[in-house]
Amino acid sequence: DAKLGLVFGMDKALQRNSFYKIELNEKDNSISGLSVVNGNPVVNGKANVALEPGKDYQLKAVINGSVCVVYINDKVALTSRIYALNNNLWGLYARGGVTFSSISMMGN
Repeated sequence: DAKLGLVFGMDKALQRNSFYKIELNEKDNSISGLSVVNGNPVVNGKANVALEPGKDYQLKAVINGSVCVVYINDKVALTSRIYALNNNLWGLYARGGVTFSSISMMGN
């Protein structure tokens, strides 16, 4: 089962066990916002999205202060308030044959 997403609030060693992630999960066809505290994930919000193996998807994350909105193909969106956005690292992760391409960042 493929999983991919964005992770926020990491330290430079990527060893912090409390952080926030936005995850797409092929198994249950969802996008979820998860607070991970001491390694235990808690779902804060969830939306359904039909994910098909072998299909390309466009993800767009729009961040304004502590609010992050993730759009999938400009149709499905998940909004999360993430207090760990400022002054912490963030990144992408994937499992199960997922490939990222055409990654870009834009600022004001």
